[in-house]
Amino acid sequence: MQSQVFNQRKYTRAVADFDIDIIDEAGDVYPGRCVDLGLGGALIDTEPVFEQGDILIFRSPSFGIHGK
Repeated sequence: MQSQVFNQRKYTRAVADFDIDIIDEAGDVYPGRCVDLGLGGALIDTEPVFEQGDILIFRSPSFGIHGK
């Protein structure tokens, strides 16, 4: 008997590995790393651990100039 695994995500996620800044409501900036990214959100690795409902801004560095 084979088990079947179904992806229940609404949007496809892409593996990522880049630095980001996380800015909280008070304007404090914390370093972080984006682990994966999709239209529905991102998985972020950071300290401190934020709580559900926290309002945060993610800022990523420029990825350079790319062609079409």
